[in-house]
Amino acid sequence: RGVPVRFVWALPQVLRDGYVRLPDYVQEDDMNAFDPVHFPLSPGQEAAVDIAFPARIFTGTSGHEVRNSEWRDALLHYDLAPAIRSADDANTLIAFYRARRGPARGFLLHDLRDDRSCAPGVGVQPGDQLLGIGDGETSRFVLVKRYGTGDDAQVRRITRPRGDSVRVAVDGVELASGAWSLDDSGVIVLDAAPANATVITAGFQFDVPVRFASDRLELQGFTHQAEQIASVPLIEIREAQ
Repeated sequence: RGVPVRFVWALPQVLRDGYVRLPDYVQEDDMNAFDPVHFPLSPGQEAAVDIAFPARIFTGTSGHEVRNSEWRDALLHYDLAPAIRSADDANTLIAFYRARRGPARGFLLHDLRDDRSCAPGVGVQPGDQLLGIGDGETSRFVLVKRYGTGDDAQVRRITRPRGDSVRVAVDGVELASGAWSLDDSGVIVLDAAPANATVITAGFQFDVPVRFASDRLELQGFTHQAEQIASVPLIEIREAQ
């Protein structure tokens, strides 16, 4: 029939190579659904936060170690059970959980411990974080937050800034709001590319994109109008870099 080459795959090969055919009715956009709404309850300072930063550690026969970080950025895990203080809070959580279809849809969390380009509780300034160095051509700069100093600083990509809080400066001079815009995923777009060797900085507040980490939400009944929930686990969503 004019077919020059034929390929025959057995079922074990298909399983090994990880091919999965999705039904035609599954839309790609649904796979990473995100609702730009905030978690409806204040997590407070009692909420648990885990910062995961996996590393491979190889120990030689001499006892010396070689350590290698597996991720460029950490991944945050939260447990917001302390935010549930009453039956009304529990009902609010249930409605929000059902509206997100459990872990199927992402949403925003205001992390009071780390929500801005500077130290917690300090006012945002346009020189808080270095975004890049001008080259006369580049006009797009991603928002980042650095932990540490110098070349060893760990760089966190900020994809969900609060637009009304963002301030931008070039060589220490703050730009008027009409001289730049905020693009999708936390990208600053300047109207004109900064001159060569100029320093572009920004200050901002931000939220954390998260989803429910479990497909089950367990409640333990009312006690004097107080609802007991053992755990409300959330996990940070790793968005496009």
